[in-house]
Amino acid sequence: MKIIHGLRAIVDVFLVTAFILMFGAVLAQVAVRTFTPFSIVGTEEIANYSQLWLVMMGAGVALRFGRHVAVDVLVTLIPKRVRSWIQIINAMFIFWFLALVFKGSLPLIDMGAFQKSPALGLPMWAVYASLAAGAVYMMIELVLSLFCPEQGAEPVDQQTIPEQV
Repeated sequence: MKIIHGLRAIVDVFLVTAFILMFGAVLAQVAVRTFTPFSIVGTEEIANYSQLWLVMMGAGVALRFGRHVAVDVLVTLIPKRVRSWIQIINAMFIFWFLALVFKGSLPLIDMGAFQKSPALGLPMWAVYASLAAGAVYMMIELVLSLFCPEQGAEPVDQQTIPEQV
């Protein structure tokens, strides 16, 4: 579990850094355009690429805390044993989708090895890698939420619904 806690700490620091980078790029661009007739080259790329990494890795953090949007009105009313089977089936579909995202990102990463971003000349494989990294991180959090509930998704604050036996 030390590895999982270390991974989560790295992801959290990465997300904070990406957010500060995105925020700083947008703030700098707005400030410079407001007070001067110039603009800063590359701030749009920095903001866009930071946001892409934020979304992909942040989705894994949302999965960790059980914060993804879900319509679970009917699921909460069924017996606990059936509910656990539905959660497993649901997780299998999510895992399958994430595997497709990961597999689909590999050709993009290969193609990005030969491409550079227009303004800053950044290697595009680093941008496309956000799809693969985000999918893998979400898979890890999904597996943890199923097999290690104490280490996986944390309970969401919700109204108490009477438990069906």
